[in-house]
Amino acid sequence: MKHRVWLPDDFDPPATVETDKFTLRILGPADLAKDFDAYMSSIDHLQGAFGPDESWPEGVTIEDALIDVCWCNLEFKLRSSCSYGVHAVDGSEELGSLYVFPCSKQGYDAQLSCWVRASAAARGFDDELFQWGKRWVAEAWPFKTVAYPGRETDWDAWAKLTDKPV
Repeated sequence: MKHRVWLPDDFDPPATVETDKFTLRILGPADLAKDFDAYMSSIDHLQGAFGPDESWPEGVTIEDALIDVCWCNLEFKLRSSCSYGVHAVDGSEELGSLYVFPCSKQGYDAQLSCWVRASAAARGFDDELFQWGKRWVAEAWPFKTVAYPGRETDWDAWAKLTDKPV
């Protein structure tokens, strides 16, 4: 299988990050049940999280979810993208996910996206996770220009940016 290595050779993305409010760890098959529960319990809240016309997670099956967490885990191992589950410190639930991906738009090295389940958003955790992720990527990752689609660049402006050549 041909893949695009995106991360620099001298940078190893962390597999786990522990904070006093949550634990971040790479998504994988062991996270299937909690990941699926997190987004399926929050369908209305999450629609549009990845763009105004996106209906995710509506219609996602458990089989789709299994493929997705396995794919995310493989891409991490191949160093082509980094998907993390965000878990409660006590491990009781997944609060959401955070993604550090290559950016498809010119002028950016990477993009950061995240979502949180509706119950966590109700406690203000959505912005808290985004702000934490933004600081973390700025301080610990090797990127100079990071995009925050749907956050610091609204979706209309994002759609007008020039795509990188494939």
